Amino acid sequence: MTLAAAVLALPLAASGVADGQAWAAATYKVTATIPVGKIPSGVGVDTSAHAVYVANAGDSTVSVINGATNTVTTTIPVGDTPEGVAVDSATHTVYVANLHAGTVSVIDGATSAVAATIPVGSGPTGVAMDPATHAVYVANLDAGTVSVIDGATNTVTATIPVGGFPFAVAVDPSAHTVYVSNSGSGTVSVIDGATNAVTATIPVGGSPFGVGVDPSTHTVYVANALSGTVSVIDGATNAVTGTIPVGGELEGVGVDPSTHTVYVAIASSNTVSVIDGTTNTVTATVPVGSTPSGVAVEPSTHTAYTSNGGSATVSVISVADTDLALSQPANITADATSPSGAIVTYPPPAVTDEDTTSGPTCSPPPGTVFAIGTSTVTCSATGTDDTPSTVTVSFTVTVEGAAAQLADLSQAVQGVGPGTSLADKVALAHSDLAAGDIAGTCNTLSGFIQEVKAQADKMIPAATASMLITDAQRVQAVLGC
Repeated sequence: MTLAAAVLALPLAASGVADGQAWAAATYKVTATIPVGKIPSGVGVDTSAHAVYVANAGDSTVSVINGATNTVTTTIPVGDTPEGVAVDSATHTVYVANLHAGTVSVIDGATSAVAATIPVGSGPTGVAMDPATHAVYVANLDAGTVSVIDGATNTVTATIPVGGFPFAVAVDPSAHTVYVSNSGSGTVSVIDGATNAVTATIPVGGSPFGVGVDPSTHTVYVANALSGTVSVIDGATNAVTGTIPVGGELEGVGVDPSTHTVYVAIASSNTVSVIDGTTNTVTATVPVGSTPSGVAVEPSTHTAYTSNGGSATVSVISVADTDLALSQPANITADATSPSGAIVTYPPPAVTDEDTTSGPTCSPPPGTVFAIGTSTVTCSATGTDDTPSTVTVSFTVTVEGAAAQLADLSQAVQGVGPGTSLADKVALAHSDLAAGDIAGTCNTLSGFIQEVKAQADKMIPAATASMLITDAQRVQAVLGC
């Protein structure tokens, strides 16, 4: 890849850690397209202020986007050909690497003014910061070095030689480890943030550009522009544990650590590939603007921002909200086991929604004693980002009393045993019950049970006899015999 093409690529801005799970089945879509300056490149997010900063390499400015409204609120002049952007969300400070000026512009996010300009090495492109130490790391493409800036004093405290044409930088803040993609040597340099020493050099694919870190798993993702692959590095062992085929000319990388989702900009196809970090597979391809390069993620909203150098826009990629829904349970019929009814247990309905929801909760809940007759169960679930925010489904539980169970028993004894004796006894019990003669019903059922026992393994198969006895005894229990 030529340096002219490299001007469109992105270093990753460091992001915070949150708990969550990967959304392997989620659907992604562009929910907004925001016009910015010429040839937008690096993107960074202030996660506490929900502000997005975009370096416009073509007109040497930074566009500031309100993440709530997706509108540009101001444009800040910086140094010549700004490339990378990193944000310290704790101090609302923005660091911008100016490729042709050899400087880093420091922007006060509260005032949107350049507060300092720091000379670094030749050809600075990528920039990232460690939020715990407020150290800023700048990849100097032409110098083959990384400049380390003290964010408290805005001074360069170290210059670290790395591989050929270092382009992007990412930081694992929990380990204070820095990863530098060396586009000219096909490697990643690993820097110990405590000593500013290179502790490992890892071979990856051809012309690695973007690099991102999932700090919750200490996994590093490297976009190899010429290979069309993403190398997956285990930060604990510095070993490449996987190579993900993506295809095309890969540029920037963004990571959502709360869902272990990786976004990779593909300049040659005007798309962003979405990778499930738990399986290392591409789960979605999202069309964006022309020549996408930079990617940054707002973890709290699971929103990715991609700079499109060819169309002078930023694409906002969101998880397409699946409408909150509950599966419809089937109606339930159960036999009463006592005069009070029956204990009925049922599985709750399944919830469809990619976000965390409350519920489902059902009333009456599973395991309740349902009275004889028909009762309605209502289940509900709530998702705060859905409209409507609460959905409900209902189903019925019908508990059959003695009369209904005797009707079922009458069907069960047809053609069973000698003659019609059993069927006649059930008919008599049903007649007694209809007349309100509970004692007579109980006595008739006792006679039925004795006859079945006498015919078991003779005129009546043992399994059938056992079933008939159980049914008759259950009716007696319902009647309180």
